[in-house]
Amino acid sequence: MRGGAVLAERTATRSTERAGAAALTPQARAALRAAKVVDVERRVGTRGETGVRVIVSNDGRIINAFPARIP
Repeated sequence: MRGGAVLAERTATRSTERAGAAALTPQARAALRAAKVVDVERRVGTRGETGVRVIVSNDGRIINAFPARIP
């Protein structure tokens, strides 16, 4: 039965962490990620964009990526 208690504890910890993340304000969430525009020197978008904007979390996960116009 001990294994079941450990599993329940892990599950409770994960759900608490998720609830804490959901309670962050939009400004706090923005602080946990960064946007980077990379020029790939060729057309990547349907409107002639030559860059890719990548949104990365502070732990290195890619959240989103999409074509971007390089000024």
